[in-house]
Amino acid sequence: MNKGLSQARLDAIILFVAFVLANLRATIFVYLHPDPSVLLGAARMEIALWLLLVVVILYSLIRNDESSQFLSMWRRNWLPALFILLALLSILWSIGPLVTLFRSLELLFAALVASYIGMRLAPEKVMDTLFWFGALLF
Repeated sequence: MNKGLSQARLDAIILFVAFVLANLRATIFVYLHPDPSVLLGAARMEIALWLLLVVVILYSLIRNDESSQFLSMWRRNWLPALFILLALLSILWSIGPLVTLFRSLELLFAALVASYIGMRLAPEKVMDTLFWFGALLF
């Protein structure tokens, strides 16, 4: 029971942080277009937070022996992975390769987090949480 409770808390934290990161520039108007060339700038800090969230998700998947299920889900749904790969490859012909890398990494991490959330939670629970998160913002 204690493991289930701690997993539920970890999932709630992951969900909250994911919602905050996904809506960061919609709620904070200072960094609408963060400069990824600044070493400790807002763009790199945001990517670091996404990466930290993905590491926590990987820890949760490994701890619960769900990593094979997660990979199987990505194998069945390979089209989003192809789209993410195209976004990463677009760095090669981009006018602003750092900006493209930043946006592509954001897309990659958001897709990984969203697939974890979709795997762990029922759609009704996700919609309910989105409703309350949006209600708290406005």
